[in-house]
Amino acid sequence: MGRLGPKKNYEVLLDVFSQLAQSHRDWDLVILGEGSERPTLESKVKSAKLDGRVFLPGRAGNVGEWYERADLYVMSSHFEGFPNTLAEAMAHGMPAVAFDCDTWPTGHHS
Repeated sequence: MGRLGPKKNYEVLLDVFSQLAQSHRDWDLVILGEGSERPTLESKVKSAKLDGRVFLPGRAGNVGEWYERADLYVMSSHFEGFPNTLAEAMAHGMPAVAFDCDTWPTGHHS
């Protein structure tokens, strides 16, 4: 969930999901939001033959309903300030996975 832009690293998330999709046929991926990367992501979904498994529904009204329907939250960002969506997902009791990035949540600080 977030702006469909380069900092969110959704292309790599799609690559990872593509590798897992065959062995986890009951998994789907939903990425909520809008942005400049939509055409690139849609093309990547088609080329990976993940139509019907990856969904890009755009902006969401009641995000709480999306959290309630989900089984796992993944934050793939290159960097974040305080990631509101991660906090929201955890508040809904979702297990969360976050890519290691230079800043919060798993970044290394000197």
